[in-house]
Amino acid sequence: MPHLPGEVWEALDPAILELHTQADPKQLQTCFLRRLEALIPHRRSFFDLCAPQAGRLVFFSPVSLNMSEAELAAYYQEYQYSDYVAWSFASDQPTVYRDSNMISPAARESAAIYKQWMQPMGVYWSMGSTVMGAAHLLGSVTLFRSREDGDFTDQEVELLRVLNRHLSAHFAFLWPQGVAPSQEGRAGTLASRFGLSQRERQIAELVAAGRSNAEIGAELFISENTVKKHAGSLYRKLGITSRTQLLRLVFDCPSVVVAPPGG
Repeated sequence: MPHLPGEVWEALDPAILELHTQADPKQLQTCFLRRLEALIPHRRSFFDLCAPQAGRLVFFSPVSLNMSEAELAAYYQEYQYSDYVAWSFASDQPTVYRDSNMISPAARESAAIYKQWMQPMGVYWSMGSTVMGAAHLLGSVTLFRSREDGDFTDQEVELLRVLNRHLSAHFAFLWPQGVAPSQEGRAGTLASRFGLSQRERQIAELVAAGRSNAEIGAELFISENTVKKHAGSLYRKLGITSRTQLLRLVFDCPSVVVAPPGG
């Protein structure tokens, strides 16, 4: 385990103290990223939340100080399930990883996520951590550097490990079951993007909540045939043909937050 010099601990102390004063998820995410900017130089970073949903892990509400909404959305829509560091999410303990310890340069440079997402942003190296509570994955933090910047050092990995222990403990204390994703908010994002009617949005929310057509009809006081007609219109607007595809759209449509400078 690398030794952290005294000046690093002096910088860590106020960061840890500020972290433990945060009681709102978005404020905590933003605070943590701002501290990381000063402690570990990097080009891009984001901090998302995680919760189990429909039998799988769903990542949502990413916050970034240095990435665009389009860059974040592209990750969740295209690459999160093919990310070569995704194995780290399977552990039941907080994990800090450096991608160069897991993948060779040749494998990285042939990966779609690198060629189509990382390279256009000018980044090459990555490091990250998983935020855990009671063996539940509550979120993840990812940092990137350019090839010219050089890889993250052993000392920086250890620094993130110290911060992540405190982050995991604070998250687990405030939200032991995690921060639940809002299906309503996600359906609202789809509604604005695809021009859904109020009724179509309601049906998207209820499908995401696992309701059958009969249950949706009873809840909205309409017939099952009317539910099917609205669902057909909804599917056409979204360019899909099944409930499975709708669920993927709802759960893979993150509430992206790009924190304003100085905010």
